[in-house]
Amino acid sequence: MKRLTSSVGLTIGIFALVGLGTFRGAESAGGDEAKPFRAGAHAMDITPTWFPIVVNGMFQPRYADEAHDPLHARCLVLDDGGQQVALVEVDSCVIGRELMDEAKRLAHEATGIPTDRMFLAATHTHSAPSVAGALNTDPDEKYVQFLPGRIAEGVRRAQENLAPAKVGCQVLRRGKLQVVLDNEKARR
Repeated sequence: MKRLTSSVGLTIGIFALVGLGTFRGAESAGGDEAKPFRAGAHAMDITPTWFPIVVNGMFQPRYADEAHDPLHARCLVLDDGGQQVALVEVDSCVIGRELMDEAKRLAHEATGIPTDRMFLAATHTHSAPSVAGALNTDPDEKYVQFLPGRIAEGVRRAQENLAPAKVGCQVLRRGKLQVVLDNEKARR
C-alpha cells in the first residue's frame, strides 16, 4: 500500500478524520456484509510552466523567475462503499471561493463526487503564484485559469488510485505535546 507523505500530511490526516465523519455506515440496516473502505491519493503537480509569475503575501508584488521546488495539490479520495469524499490541500497562499467552486465543479464532472463532499484548503505558502488578491498583490490571471483544471485532474487520479485501506491513529505523549500519527509499526 502506498503512503501519501508530505510536510503537510498531518493536515490531510485531520481532514481525513473529518471526512470520515461525513460517511454513513458501510453496513446497511439489513445486515448486509460491510463494503470495504478504500482510499486513493495523488500529488498533482501544479507548478506553473511560464515565468515570470506574480507571488503574493509579502505586502507588495514580487515575481518568481523560476520554480525552486514543485508545487502540488495533494488529493485524497475516501470511499466507504456507499459514498466518496475528496480532500485536497493546495500549495497556495490563499484560494478564493470562486476558484474553489470551479475546481470542485470540474472535479465533480470528472469523478461524480458531489461538490458538497469535497474539501479544499491552502497550505498558506508565501512562495506560490497568486490566485487571489492579497496584501497589495493582484492574482496572476493565467494561473487562476490553469489551477482549477489541475486540481480536478488530481482528484480524478486519486479516485483512480482507490484501493482497500485501513484507518488508524495513535497518540504519543512527549511532555506536553501530543503527536497524532498513523504508524503501522506502532500498532504491532
